[in-house]
Amino acid sequence: MPGMLTQKYFYRQPRFWRWGISVALVTLLIWAFWSELSFLWLWLTGQHTLQFNDLAQLRNLLVLGVTIIGFFVMLHFSMMFVSQFVLPVSDPADRRRVFERLLMYFNGFHGPAVFIKEGNEIAKPEELRSSRPGLAFVDLSSAVVLEKQYFSGGSRTIFGAGIPGMLFQRPKRKPAGAGAGIPSKYQNARAAGPGIVFTGFGERLRGTVSLRRQFRLRPNVKGITRDGFEVFSHVFTLFSLGEPPEVLLVTYTGDSLESIQVVQIDTKNMVVKGFSDELDLEDKIEIHRYLQGYTPESQSPEEPAPKSEAVQAPYTFDAQRVFNAVYGNARVIREGVMEEWTELPLKVAVEAYHDMVSVENYDNLYQPGEPVKFPFRDEFRPRFARRMRNQGVLSYQVVLRADGKPLAKDEPWDENQLDFYPVQALRTSKILRDRGIRLIAAGFAELRPSNEAVLQQRFDHWRARWQRESDLTLAAYDYQEMQVRSHARAQAQKDMVLTLSKLINSKEISREAVAMRVFQAMEAFAQEPQTEKLLPKETLNALWSLHEWLLPSEGKRSYPSEHPQKEFPLE
Repeated sequence: MPGMLTQKYFYRQPRFWRWGISVALVTLLIWAFWSELSFLWLWLTGQHTLQFNDLAQLRNLLVLGVTIIGFFVMLHFSMMFVSQFVLPVSDPADRRRVFERLLMYFNGFHGPAVFIKEGNEIAKPEELRSSRPGLAFVDLSSAVVLEKQYFSGGSRTIFGAGIPGMLFQRPKRKPAGAGAGIPSKYQNARAAGPGIVFTGFGERLRGTVSLRRQFRLRPNVKGITRDGFEVFSHVFTLFSLGEPPEVLLVTYTGDSLESIQVVQIDTKNMVVKGFSDELDLEDKIEIHRYLQGYTPESQSPEEPAPKSEAVQAPYTFDAQRVFNAVYGNARVIREGVMEEWTELPLKVAVEAYHDMVSVENYDNLYQPGEPVKFPFRDEFRPRFARRMRNQGVLSYQVVLRADGKPLAKDEPWDENQLDFYPVQALRTSKILRDRGIRLIAAGFAELRPSNEAVLQQRFDHWRARWQRESDLTLAAYDYQEMQVRSHARAQAQKDMVLTLSKLINSKEISREAVAMRVFQAMEAFAQEPQTEKLLPKETLNALWSLHEWLLPSEGKRSYPSEHPQKEFPLE
């Protein structure tokens, strides 16, 4: 799309403005000094003879010479004045570089003008191939790496491209400490951060990076557990080149280097909440060796960061980390291309996921027999996150008690009673740490078995456990209910026996009257709501039949509940 716009609108071409301005200035010069140029043309072609005693002719030559010289002088100073406002620079050296590049642009020897936005290059392909001096506009969330190109020039090797490289290349004295920590074959490469970056002769863009946080996700990553279950999960990583490394407070909880642990502080109550063993053995060895050889004189003073960068830049620019990220790209053998540094953290995370899943049993991660334990969430995933974090850049600060005793849990966190050592960066070689990448977060989702029967079996096991607990709870209530019913039945039987015994033992009434009273008592008990619920239908039918047989001609009354259609005689 940019190429189509450039071809459509000719006035966007740099060549149009160079030639257009030049032709306009020459036309203006010819029009303003037409008489003087006409005399010069006639004299040069032999049509007119120069007379030195002719003041008019001398005046024409003098005016023409002064005008031409003045034109170039004024053009030079005008471009110098305009160059001070073309780019937002304040350093005198940068102003000079802007003026030089403006002259090269006017003469057609300019280099690339590249825009770097969020780690992406915005430029024409021919500009990226150019090795002439140019500049790069790098936004606040990006950084670049420039590399000096070598060109064979007979018996010697020169920098640059063509004649401008040989004419303008000036030897520079290498400042002390320049290129520290950079391999010798990369001594002619440099990293530059946000802002305006001037490229020199022979320098080309080696790579660009984004200082923002980067997120990568790979769905459905397969793993095999130790007991042979095939599981899937989504693995993700969150990392960055533009954030300072995390600083861990470490201390000794014993006398050996294995006792080096991370201090956890309760900032609300200002007490030592506890200790956690989060560091690898290699990092513990490095910390132990640092403390063994520590002296206050051995610490070199840190150079303060420029205030302007600290205020304006939203991200931290570390030239060494950017350099390592760009030159740490791996080559994909099958495709024959260089892999971006942003793809490496996810690959490391997937490899760690495979390693950790392969040594765990599936049931041990979920503990279906333990209702409150969940090792997958509480232990397995935090261990994976710590392992990935330790692969990236990381810093530590040793904290010891002033009296030499080890810190203890629930001890007050009093900084006046503690010795804080300088913050140090861990330098043990790790695959992401060597490339300056900080791992902010890493993890994976729930493990999903490929066989649905595994999930169904786990669900059945979970349901059986809760069903058993439910049955045990209901059994207690059922037992209480049975006790209440038995007690009520026994009480009812007792009342019936007492009532019937009084009727039978009475000598004042006849046997027929006793039978009638017994039947009426049984009928009264049957009509009670609680007793009626417990009596079966056969018993109620038997009472109804007996009532019809004993009292066939008496008045009738309705029988409640389940036999509303049946009526019994009144007493």
